[in-house]
Amino acid sequence: MNTKWIGYISDKNYKNINQFDSFGAVAQYYRKTFELKEKPLKASLKISSLGIFKAYINGQSVSEELFAPGWTNYNKRIFYREYDVTKLLNDKNAIAVCVGDGWYAGYISIKGRQLYGNYPLSLYASLTLTFKDGSTLTVDTNESWKAGEGAIRQNDFLGGEVFDDRLPHVEISNVDFDDSTWQNAFIAEDKSALLDYCDYEPIVMHENLKATLVSKQNNQYIYDLGQNFAGLVSIVAEGESGSEIVIRHGEMLDEDGSLYTENLRTAKATDRLILSGREIEYIPTMTYHGFRYIEITVGEGAKVKSVCGRAIYNDLKTTGDVTTSNQLVNKIISCVKWGMKSNFVDLPTDCPQRNERLGWSGDTQVFSRSAMYFADCRKFYNKYLINLDDDRIGGSIPDVIPHFGVAGFDHAFWRDVAIVLPFNLYEMYGDAQQVKKYLPFIKDYLDLQMQTAVDYTWEKSNYNDWLNIDENSPEDSLATCGNAFCFTLAIKLFTWLGEDCEKYKEFLDNIKRSFVAHFIADDGSIKGGTQTLYALSYRANLISAQQAKKGLEICFAKRNDHIHSGFCGIRFILPVLCDLGLVDLAYKLVTNDTFPSWGYSVVNGATTIWERWDSYVEGKGFGDKSMNSFNHYSLGSCGEWFFEYVLGIKPKNVGFDGVIIKPFVDRSGKIDGASGSFESINGKICVEWKKCSDGFYCKIEKAEQLKADFVFENVQKIVQDGVTVDRFDANKKVTEIYFK
Repeated sequence: MNTKWIGYISDKNYKNINQFDSFGAVAQYYRKTFELKEKPLKASLKISSLGIFKAYINGQSVSEELFAPGWTNYNKRIFYREYDVTKLLNDKNAIAVCVGDGWYAGYISIKGRQLYGNYPLSLYASLTLTFKDGSTLTVDTNESWKAGEGAIRQNDFLGGEVFDDRLPHVEISNVDFDDSTWQNAFIAEDKSALLDYCDYEPIVMHENLKATLVSKQNNQYIYDLGQNFAGLVSIVAEGESGSEIVIRHGEMLDEDGSLYTENLRTAKATDRLILSGREIEYIPTMTYHGFRYIEITVGEGAKVKSVCGRAIYNDLKTTGDVTTSNQLVNKIISCVKWGMKSNFVDLPTDCPQRNERLGWSGDTQVFSRSAMYFADCRKFYNKYLINLDDDRIGGSIPDVIPHFGVAGFDHAFWRDVAIVLPFNLYEMYGDAQQVKKYLPFIKDYLDLQMQTAVDYTWEKSNYNDWLNIDENSPEDSLATCGNAFCFTLAIKLFTWLGEDCEKYKEFLDNIKRSFVAHFIADDGSIKGGTQTLYALSYRANLISAQQAKKGLEICFAKRNDHIHSGFCGIRFILPVLCDLGLVDLAYKLVTNDTFPSWGYSVVNGATTIWERWDSYVEGKGFGDKSMNSFNHYSLGSCGEWFFEYVLGIKPKNVGFDGVIIKPFVDRSGKIDGASGSFESINGKICVEWKKCSDGFYCKIEKAEQLKADFVFENVQKIVQDGVTVDRFDANKKVTEIYFK
């Protein structure tokens, strides 16, 4: 194999491209023809790029995958992908690859473009053909490949795409394409030593969303896709050669019915199609947007024949879902799921629409357990942790992963991803071999926290309880709570893995002692006590159940039974209330439809979880445009509560080696029933409960090999596999329970 990295200068002025230019160089196109005397038994394409690529053979895409090879610290690691392309080959063949800016050279957040390296981009590809007699042939990138330009004239995740249909695109992979005016590619800097294979699910197109015309003014049309999502617009259009269609994207409409884009900050989120005189179905290749509404401006001589939306996200296997008797709650669950889909684009991002779209570590860790119930996230989060390991500085964890100069390191709650994410992965999936790879940075993280503590407390939480409503927690008590929680999880993880953790146990004991001395008042309350502090302190075993219950009752009474917690506390509120016996309050919070609440956003049109409780407030309008995403999953970390408390499904041991079934039914009458399922790696569990005239009925179905502990009070009758019994048998497949 003699595979070379190859390059092409698609813009002669590439050296003059400014860091803060909206667009960079024209997309690159590469091409190679070859003939075969016989059809191979197997053909495998190994391919990567500096930038993102889309590959074609004989007029067909080699894969449905978008934006490969994904985002890494390209100076430390470059992923490659492998595709089976056997069925695409003929006697005469052509392979073509389009390479765009992506994360490597595209505009990222507020830092501009070319953050990992300068233009030109480059390509690495090796097509290996295996024949009946065992012989092989390779078609490798080298200086014999031709390079030129095509239809994609501008491309950027934040800016959008400009596609000129008068120029070739997929056609470049046709055998008879005329490349006589193209140049030979040049040999680029060899990056082969950085290549690494990472097995993760590709980003592909999913749901097809119908567009409804909202308004028309002259040649400008506004459509509603009915759902906020991350994805692309697909249009069928035709028109005179050179006529244009411009598509702008936004999450909301302004009061006057126009497209609201102020919250996108500097992201242009605009695609432009230049027609060639023929009909075309156009879907962008090198960009994506977060939106619900689109504004289409149709130029003179152009015509749009159809419009729809295509959702994109990593192709993870769905493993769980929940539905209830309460339609408002069902819409909240839908918002959580769509927030997850929208932000599972190569890595767990904070938002898909504005000039950000980053892997914030705080958002990632707080939502990770919810995500693991909805989908199989093992490969997806492993990729994120690889990036974390590349970008950490010893035990100091970046706020944004991959890290590229935005935000800092070692900030409370955000840094906790180093513990919380591996812990959740191990408890949910039980892969010891996988989690042991993370032990070096887990230990480095814990050791750093031990070194930076002052009398076993920490002074700064930096972001505080991010985007809470008028309820900031004291920084020192919040940071100390967070670290106590992380040490608690780490000790449990080390114990499961048989790792020595005595020094961490001793240190945690000192944290608990110091927390009481510094932050607990004489009456047992937490100084500066907030909803978040009480819930998190209880989960970290820093206060008793009695203290937590009393404190939370006071906190919620002051807030008229509404959540005011931000990113740090939201995950813990509903579970802790249930654990403390305040189940009615938990159900009240999740069914509230007044501000602030999940339900308030739903009755005001939300189809995804909003970044802020006050992203929109009736009578006040939109929240702070500089920080106002309508598609953030962080406040949707209540997702895990629906599985672990409403359905009552929890792992008994790591990897769901046994399951605990303990639903917390709503006796207040706000929800009369719920049903759902979770497919663990050891089998599927289905739970359904509903209110009856004389109590409640619950039906549990589980995989036969999955042993269950049933935790119910006031049981009146038990039926297992159709037979009435006196006591529970953990091995039975179907269990029906009548209880008061």
